[in-house]
Amino acid sequence: MQLFSYFLFLTVAIPITALPAGTVEPRDAPAQPETKLPNSIIALEAAQKRVDATALAVSTIHFGPTLSELTEAQNEILKTHYAALDALDRAQFLVATDPEAPADLRKEMAVAATEKVAYLIKNDRSKMAALKESLNNPTIDAVTKHYNQGSIDRYTALLPHLESEYANLMGPICKVNPEIEGCKGGVAVS
Repeated sequence: MQLFSYFLFLTVAIPITALPAGTVEPRDAPAQPETKLPNSIIALEAAQKRVDATALAVSTIHFGPTLSELTEAQNEILKTHYAALDALDRAQFLVATDPEAPADLRKEMAVAATEKVAYLIKNDRSKMAALKESLNNPTIDAVTKHYNQGSIDRYTALLPHLESEYANLMGPICKVNPEIEGCKGGVAVS
């Protein structure tokens, strides 16, 4: 009986006394809640991966002097890549206008989403200004001036469409990012 009592003491007392004083038995740490990315960022990452994949396919094409020499399969690769680039533009715009996206990323995507149109506007205005100056240059012949006037007319017709496209992009962007360049009081400024 005494032997049984001794073994009972060992099975109860040792697990308790074996731990150093002041310690508690380890427990599983509580699970940390997962940080959910905004849908716009998930879409952006997917679009970027798509562009990278299609760019890799484009890099396998050997371009000759003209695009007419490309095979139907090669043309399809190019179309797929251009479609991926368009999707990336839209994804960048979505992030730039998403209040849940980090502010720094929104600003970066605002530039990325508008830089193409902004470049075209700046470039066309610069070309048009140079062409207008040429009209007053006495060293330029009449035929060239006539041609330059035609170019001015084309830029004059095109610019309002580009400026409208830029305003349509910047309007929603400025509502979410009123502090970025090109915005004032939450409204796009030219």
